[in-house]
Amino acid sequence: MAIRSSQLQILMVLDALLAEGSVTAAARRLNLTQPAVSQTLARARTLFDDSLFVRANGRMVPTERASALSVKLNAWMEATRDVLEPPRFDPETQSKNFVIASNDFAEQALLPPLVSAVKRAAPHVTLALRSVESARLLGDDVREGRVHLVISGIAPPPFFIERMLYEEHFVLLARRGHPVLDGAVTAEQFAAMDHALVSPQGIGLRGPIDDALADLGLSRRVSLSVSRFASLPPLLRGTDLIAAVPSRFADTMEARAFCGSAALPFPAPTFGMRLSWHQRFTSDPAHRWLRDLAFDQIESASRRLET
Repeated sequence: MAIRSSQLQILMVLDALLAEGSVTAAARRLNLTQPAVSQTLARARTLFDDSLFVRANGRMVPTERASALSVKLNAWMEATRDVLEPPRFDPETQSKNFVIASNDFAEQALLPPLVSAVKRAAPHVTLALRSVESARLLGDDVREGRVHLVISGIAPPPFFIERMLYEEHFVLLARRGHPVLDGAVTAEQFAAMDHALVSPQGIGLRGPIDDALADLGLSRRVSLSVSRFASLPPLLRGTDLIAAVPSRFADTMEARAFCGSAALPFPAPTFGMRLSWHQRFTSDPAHRWLRDLAFDQIESASRRLET
């Protein structure tokens, strides 16, 4: 049976009349005129084939049919209010599982403050950290809701919404004591050295540094490619290889344990680190809470690393 809007209005007015016992009070409750409520009551009597109310001691007394309808109307109105109530998320009491995708650089340099903040504010929230380089990450995993937030320096696809976190730049990384850290090296000398590169798939031999060098008419030789930033410092420690890495990675404890850093001898390439998510999550209150917290914590962490 199809429900018409006029029938929904009848049910709302009938619910108010049952609660108030007065046309005047029901009209005030519904912000309607008394004639409008009286006309709707007349239609209700026709719809249910029952007088619904009778006069007794100056008050409208429900009939047996109206009293029986009252129980169902109360449940219907409660369910309707529940449907219309804006969704909320209480991090202190509610449980939720979130999946955050990033590279290992972001895991080391940016995510620890976020994880700590989540654990303090939301004891029942579970975080799962995944590699941003997963083969299906920007496909089915995100579209189907298996990844909630992505932290990356790569622009997201069209169905994503992004929020810029900060502008990042590259610096030089080498083992402690390497002559290149003295700062006297030229761009030509830098290009002539043996280089290591972080490539997500472990097979790439070119990156933004090569484009910057090409603008200067220079090229370099990359003799080592690794898939994770965390692998790079221990490998550099025992060689004369040098690498260009994001400045915030060079400042992590893991990098400083093995290596030193210095400015590049030419204008450093930059890129924007982004917080992005599928548009399907934009209005979800739990997701909004997580991404606002992520933005605040990562922005604060970034400022601390800059000082």
